[in-house]
Amino acid sequence: MFSKILRSSITLSQSSTRSFSFTNLPAGNLYTWGNSSLGLGYTIPQTQQKTIVPQKLDAFNNNVVRVSMAGSHTAVITNEGDLYTFGTGTNGALGHNDAEKNHTAPKLVEFFKKNNLKVIDVACGQHHTIALTDDGDVWTWGFGGKNRSPLMSLFFSSIGALGHNTPLDRPLPTPVESIRELPPFVSVNAGNFFSLALNSNEDLYYWGRGEYGVFGDGSNSDQKLPQVNDFIKKVIRADGISFKKIKSTASQTLALANDGTLWAWGLNEQGQLGAKMEIGIEMHETVGYPTKIPSDKLKGKKVVDFDISENTGVILTDTNEVYWMGLRLAYEPTLVRLPQDKKVKRVAATSKSVCAITTDNEVYMNNKNFMKEKEENLETGVFLADTSAFGSGNIIKMGGSFRNRYAIIKN
Repeated sequence: MFSKILRSSITLSQSSTRSFSFTNLPAGNLYTWGNSSLGLGYTIPQTQQKTIVPQKLDAFNNNVVRVSMAGSHTAVITNEGDLYTFGTGTNGALGHNDAEKNHTAPKLVEFFKKNNLKVIDVACGQHHTIALTDDGDVWTWGFGGKNRSPLMSLFFSSIGALGHNTPLDRPLPTPVESIRELPPFVSVNAGNFFSLALNSNEDLYYWGRGEYGVFGDGSNSDQKLPQVNDFIKKVIRADGISFKKIKSTASQTLALANDGTLWAWGLNEQGQLGAKMEIGIEMHETVGYPTKIPSDKLKGKKVVDFDISENTGVILTDTNEVYWMGLRLAYEPTLVRLPQDKKVKRVAATSKSVCAITTDNEVYMNNKNFMKEKEENLETGVFLADTSAFGSGNIIKMGGSFRNRYAIIKN
């Protein structure tokens, strides 16, 4: 069940897809804010429905390297390879094997620590979690697909996103056995009810519920066990294209290729994928296969960073331009009019808003839903965020999901 000796000498720095070590990733403190106490790491007073002021979590001390948020639970990786989860424990999604108990504050997932495993990647689905350990193994836990109400079984699939060929919930991390003998995996992703895993051979595996084209295989079929995406393997890779960064959320995925092109598949009902595909006047609400974002505005420009939420997407190009998509307002990449003297280092997308983070640690938003605004440029419609909660700290990364947000700040 545990780490295989065969893989103990394999590190991600040897992977053709990406490199990883705990020492070369920037780390910082974790700040969260949003609409729900579940998944923020602290309790919002009952008199408040949300908090718009980022709050620092005392559980971490400039050691957070990665964060994944779902609707009501969050996972955090430290630079020591430790995994913490917090939020709702429904279906065992937190991995603590404690009768689905909720945890307001971050709690160490002791399973990995006890078995001398370091976690290097993690993603949260609606009621499940998927993690990658430094030996290249993929682990899942949480909702297995079995509906507790017979009535619900009539209307909802009994396929979960765990990949264990059983609808039973898993309260502890469990290895996805059917892919353990494959080349080591290098990244994992999750949507509401599906999981993705990319290995060092650049093969993308998927499992769970296939609704809305989330697998990018041209079908909506559910999969109990991991399957390889043959379209990527036979069509995209045949052209010398490989994906170096993938991000899934809700029911959609964006993937950045080694040639600077951006590819999309899954749900596109609000245009969040930026893949404007039309038949007559009808908009395609799903993209069934990985599709290159076809905007003329990106012609000749390479994508260097991107992010996606359930209803927005955002792109940063090598020409220091930021484009956004979604909200039934932008069905293809649309320029965010930022101050011309600002250099953008990262972009982030959350529900109803996207933002650009500059090298001097200012945050510009196309919609003030991302965080509290400091001022608005009436000509461009772009908001400058109030980042006073971060002090003079360096903004490493921002993001979020389903109206909860986070920032990793080096203080």
